[in-house]
Amino acid sequence: MSFGIAVGVPETKLPAGWRWTPLREVARLESGHTPSRKQPGYWGGDIPWLGIRDANAHHGGAIFETRETITEAGLANSSARLLPTGTVCLSRTASVGYVVILGEPMATSQDFVNWTCGDALEPRFLKYALLHEGRERLAQLGTGTVHKTIYYSTVEALHIALPPRREQARIAAELDRLLALVEPVGAQTDELLRTLDGLWRQALSAAFRGQLTGADASRWRRASVKEIARIDTESVDPAEHPDLPHVAPNHIESGTGVLLPHRTVGEDGVVSKKYRFQPGHIIYSKIRPYLAKAVLVDFEGLCSADSYPISVRSEDVSAAYLHKVMISPMFTEQAIPLQGRTVLPKINKRQLYGLEVPIPSPAEQAEIVARLEWVQRAIRDVRGAVEGSQGDVEHFTRSILRRAFHGELVEPDRSDEPIAATLAASEVPGPYRRQSEESMGKTSKKAVKAVDRGRIMKAVETLGASFDFAELRAALSTPPYDELQAALFELLGGEDPPFAQVFDSERACIRFERAES
Repeated sequence: MSFGIAVGVPETKLPAGWRWTPLREVARLESGHTPSRKQPGYWGGDIPWLGIRDANAHHGGAIFETRETITEAGLANSSARLLPTGTVCLSRTASVGYVVILGEPMATSQDFVNWTCGDALEPRFLKYALLHEGRERLAQLGTGTVHKTIYYSTVEALHIALPPRREQARIAAELDRLLALVEPVGAQTDELLRTLDGLWRQALSAAFRGQLTGADASRWRRASVKEIARIDTESVDPAEHPDLPHVAPNHIESGTGVLLPHRTVGEDGVVSKKYRFQPGHIIYSKIRPYLAKAVLVDFEGLCSADSYPISVRSEDVSAAYLHKVMISPMFTEQAIPLQGRTVLPKINKRQLYGLEVPIPSPAEQAEIVARLEWVQRAIRDVRGAVEGSQGDVEHFTRSILRRAFHGELVEPDRSDEPIAATLAASEVPGPYRRQSEESMGKTSKKAVKAVDRGRIMKAVETLGASFDFAELRAALSTPPYDELQAALFELLGGEDPPFAQVFDSERACIRFERAES
C-alpha cells in the first residue's frame, strides 16, 4: 500500500500539502462486542447493533438500520460501546474489508474496528481511503490461514495520507458526486446477474416438469439412479498417472454443470488414491450436495475421492440428460435431506443410488438437453455483456479513487489551513456518551479490574523486554480482547507507564518495550 492508508510511514512521495499521519492521532479507535446471547433482556432494544451482514449490505455507504438491536442492559453489561453518528467501521475478521459510516449512534460486534474522527479528519475521507485500498489489499493486513483477522496491533500502526481538512471535504464531496452517477448502473448489473441465475434455475425446474418442451411429465416413468447408472469407484495410484487431468469439487461450477480451469495430477501434487474416470462419465460431488456440482466429461482423468464418477448403464437414458437432471433443483431437493448435519455434509453411495430420476423418451431427452443448452448459451451471452458493464463500473470507481488519493481530483486551495496547523490545534474526541456516563464507566472499570496491573506485569516478566499484544494476551491465558485492550490503555495513559509502544518496521506492527528501571 502506498497511497491513502499504510502500515507505518511509507517512502511514497505525497502530493504537495499532504502528510502521512498516524490514524490513532486523528481518530479515536474503538472496538465492538457481542452482549451475551443467553440473556434475552440484552437483545431487541432500541440500540442498533452492527454485524457483518449489515456491513456487507451497506458496504461503502451509510447505515441507519441493522438486522439486530440491543438494549441499554446489553450495552451496560458488556464491552459493547455506543458509537456516535459518523463513526467509520471496518470489518476486520472473516469477511475483511467492508466499510460503512454510522448514520446514527450504534454499537458494533467485535468483528469491527471503528474510528470516531477528530477535527482534523473528515469521516467520508477516511471511508474513501479504506475503499481505495480495497478488500483484497486490506485482507493482506490480516493473519490466519482459513479466516483472516486484522489485529489491533496492526490497526494501531496505520497511517493515513492527509491533505488540508477543507481539501478532504472537497475530495469527499466530489467522490460522492461522481460515484453517485454510476451507483444505479452497479445496482442494476447486480440485479441482472441475480435474475440470470434465477432464470437458469427456473429453466432446469421447468425442464423436468415437462414445461420446457410442452410434454406431459405425468406419463414419464420414474427410476432410481441405481436402475439406470453405476458409480464407478476404481481407485488408482496418482503417481502412475501424473499427466492426466485432475478434477476436484472446486473445479466444478455450482448448479451449471460447467467445468472450471483445472490442472494435471502432477501439477496438483496429488498423493492419495483417486477415482479414474473415462469420457462420458458424470463427475458428481458427494460433498455439500446442496451445491449441485456435476460435470459431464469427454476426456480421461482422475477425480477426487470427494466425487463419484457415474456412468449410464441404461440404453434409454443419455448421459447428457442424466447430467442435466443431477444439477437440477428437483434432484438436489432429494439429496439435501440425506446430507446430514455434519461440518462437511455429504451423500453416500447408497443414498445417491436411491434418488429418483424422471425418464421421458430418448427423443424427449434429446429435446430437453438441446433446449437447456440453448438457454444456457443465451444466459452466458447476456451475462458476459452485463459483467462487462459491471467491470466498467468497477474500473471507473478504481480510477476515480486513484485520482483522489494522488491529489488529482480537486484543485488545492492556497487559503486552506495547512494540515500541520490543523493537527496541532485538534484533539482526538473523547468517549461518546449516550445517556448514562455511569453505564459506560462501569465497562472501563470492570475491564481494568478483570485484567489488572499486577496480572499484566507478572505476565510481562515472562515475555522479556519486548512483546506484542498477541504474545501478552497468550501469556494471560487469553482474556477477552476488549478487557485487555482497556487495561493496557489505562496503564499506558497513567503516570510512569511500565512500558511504551514502538513501531516494529520489520513486522509492520506495534510492539511494547519495557521501561528501564
